[in-house]
Amino acid sequence: MASSEIHLIALKLVKYSDRQSILTAYSLEAGCVSFAIQMGVGKAASRTRALTMPLSILTAVADVEGKREIPPLRNPVPSPPLCGVNSSPLKQMIAMFVAELLSVLLKESQPDEAMFRFLVSSIQVLDRAEGRGIANFPVAFLYNLARQAGIEPDRSTYRAGRVFDMRDGLWRDTVPVARHDYLGTEESRVAATVSRITMENMGKFEFSRAERNRALDLMLEYYTMHYVSLRNLKSLDVLRSFV
Repeated sequence: MASSEIHLIALKLVKYSDRQSILTAYSLEAGCVSFAIQMGVGKAASRTRALTMPLSILTAVADVEGKREIPPLRNPVPSPPLCGVNSSPLKQMIAMFVAELLSVLLKESQPDEAMFRFLVSSIQVLDRAEGRGIANFPVAFLYNLARQAGIEPDRSTYRAGRVFDMRDGLWRDTVPVARHDYLGTEESRVAATVSRITMENMGKFEFSRAERNRALDLMLEYYTMHYVSLRNLKSLDVLRSFV
């Protein structure tokens, strides 16, 4: 099949040779795909690295249905440019964390237009975010991504005093004593608060750094139970020191 325009989100760039790297990306047309990309030298290499930073949204030309296992990527252009992310070290760190997370979650994924549109919309929210919204973005993103992945907790089961059953994704009056994968009443109340967060209202939530980190830990554990293990994300410890 001839090469055609594709839409993608950059996740990871790994050097392959002096002038070529392998870009892992999530694409609208083919799901998670790896591409060979020519880096050039000097200023050209710097421009390519800047263009393919984590979570960059690009259009390019490639043959994703051809016989080559790693097709070449040509003519990548920002679509749109992420001026806010590129100018903020904090947003760049969040982008690294989200990109690493997605490279694990979506590793074997097939094309999913709803997921792709959600990711693009969320990245644009991060690009525009200010104040508390920046720090709260990882929490809001992880929770709302769970809806796209089909593992969102059933918030309709929450009542004051109930405990959150991590295994079944709902709030219960009691959990069997033999079970350890549930939250106490106070953390279950906080979990219910987090379940109200959206990409639009995330700046209105007041969390301390400790509360955000605890929320991140619990959500990553929840994903590990229901989807795929996220226990070894290298960027998580760095993210904690930023947010």
